[in-house]
Parts: sequence; C-alpha cells; structure tokens
Amino acid sequence: MQLAATQEDMIYQAYVRKNAPIAGTGYFISKEALLKHDTYVVLYHAGEPVLFFSKSTMRDKEKTMLSNFLILADVSIIKTRSLLEEYIKSQSGHSFICVVEEYLKDEYAMINDGQYEVDHIAIRMWNKDVSRFACPDPENITIEPFRVGHDEQRFVDIFNETFVGLCTPTNKEEVIRWTKAPGFYPDLYLFAVKNKKTIGFIAVEIDIDSGISYLQEIGVGREERNTSAAGFLICTAYRSVRDKGVKCMGVGVLKRNVGAYKFFSKWGFEELYRRIFLRRIV
Repeated sequence: MQLAATQEDMIYQAYVRKNAPIAGTGYFISKEALLKHDTYVVLYHAGEPVLFFSKSTMRDKEKTMLSNFLILADVSIIKTRSLLEEYIKSQSGHSFICVVEEYLKDEYAMINDGQYEVDHIAIRMWNKDVSRFACPDPENITIEPFRVGHDEQRFVDIFNETFVGLCTPTNKEEVIRWTKAPGFYPDLYLFAVKNKKTIGFIAVEIDIDSGISYLQEIGVGREERNTSAAGFLICTAYRSVRDKGVKCMGVGVLKRNVGAYKFFSKWGFEELYRRIFLRRIV
C-alpha cells in the first residue's frame, strides 16, 4: 500500500524523534531510504497507521529481517505486538529475525515477549575525527586500491579466506553489486599485499546523503593478525576519506567479537548504541 505524502512525513518525523539519541552521528536514515517503495510495511488499527518496519532479505537468503521498528500511535504494546504477530503468521514459510535498537524501549518491549531469543548483538561504534591518526609504515606491506573489472574475484577470495566459518561467504555477483553502489570508491576498497600475496583487505563506503563514511569490512589472514597490517589498512582508509572531505567513520561489530571491539577502540571508535537481533523461536 502506497502511503500518502502526509503519512510519509508523519512516519519520518517519528523516526527522527525516536532516534534522537543518535542525532548528528550519521547513522540516521534519509527519508528516501527509510521509505523506499516495497521495502517497508505499515500495519493499521481502526484505519490508522500504528506500526512501521522495514523488510529485507539477509545475506544467507534464508531469513527475512525486520528492522527500523516505529510505534506510530498511542496504542498499547500488546496491540502492536498482536498486529506484528498477525503479519508474521501471514508470511508462511518465512524465517524472521527482528532487529531493534536498545534505546527504543517501547519497540524493544513489543518484541521481547518470550517468543524470541537473542540471536546476536551488534555494537555501533563511531570515530568522530579520523584525522587524529597517522599511518604506520610497516615493512614489506603495500596497499593496493580495488580495480573494477579486475579485482572482484580477488576480493571474494580474501574475504572468504579471512572470514571462513564466521559469516556467510560472499561471491563475485555480490561483490559486483557492492561496486555499483553509490557510496563505492575504488580507493576505499583496499588490499594489503606482502611478498606479492594478498594478506588483507578493507572496504569503506561513503553515504552520499550524509557525507559520512562507514567501515563495512576489514580482515587480515590468520598469520598476519598480530602484525601492523590491519592498522595500516585502516589508516590508509582514514587518509582516503579525509581526501574526500569526510572526517567521521562508523562501524558495526559483534558484541562477542572482543578482539575487534578492542581493535576499533584503539583506532578511535567509541560505542554509540547496540542493536539486538532477535530470532523467533515459536
């Protein structure tokens, strides 16, 4: 159902109001992105919109993710929960993950009713000024930018080698889609090379609307994890975003990944908030 312009304005104003704790960080979603056609659901009670959420397919293609929950009207949590349950039951054959920001108390209470269990927790972190850091100069390591039309399989290979057993593997078709996104820059998708071997990579994108950069992925081979390779990659990315007039960078890290949390803290990131991923168990 296509919303009227006044309803779109009302929903986006609710998003801005409820997400005030992260105002100014760049983690805001633009109105156009939040209300992109066919990526959201609005549930109604007595003819009025009372619950909004976004819908997308997770990378493993086996689960549907519901996120950006917004309770839009002064109705009970029990009622909005009932509407959400009715919607989920109508989507037979789907496996759902519901994602909610920890600071959205009502939205979290709506979902946290005993029918879900925590799948994982993601911590959003924020570096307000990447210009604070100078690049190290590790011996025998060079940084190479991504070459569109040439390095797609190279990116797939180092990504899957680095994250084997940790996440869903990527493939060439997915990497090609990433390189066609508006926020892609070849000098922000970087490879670390040692003795002619690719030992690590970093992928940073820039949100065109906000002018904020986001560290999407960083990884180095197992044998290089105690070296300066990762620091060299992130500092080179810092320099590249500074050259584009951007000084802020965000990143998401799993709560259970203590090593990554410490690494990002070392390189200037501070915790902003937590996103709770809840898996339906009934």
